[in-house]
Amino acid sequence: MVKGRFQIKRISVAGSRFPTYQITHENYQGGEFVGSVEAEHLKEFLRERMRLSPSSVEGLLDEVDLNGQVLIEDVELSEVDMAAAGMQHMSPDV
Repeated sequence: MVKGRFQIKRISVAGSRFPTYQITHENYQGGEFVGSVEAEHLKEFLRERMRLSPSSVEGLLDEVDLNGQVLIEDVELSEVDMAAAGMQHMSPDV
């Protein structure tokens, strides 16, 4: 498990027919995991692939719908789950 900042933000233009979201987990120790998913698959991605609790997913979706993004500090996620979900690990620039 790694602790870091977790963010979901809309990366497609406003009013897009197929909204796309970027999901990022920035590890406080350096590096991050990054992925993207279309809006119609976001709930399933968070619940099934990222293994977040149903109540957490609903809260995240509400915030994203309202503001187009959500940022949460101090989130612990499994590197194995993030990699298995298809998120790409980005090493910090040295």
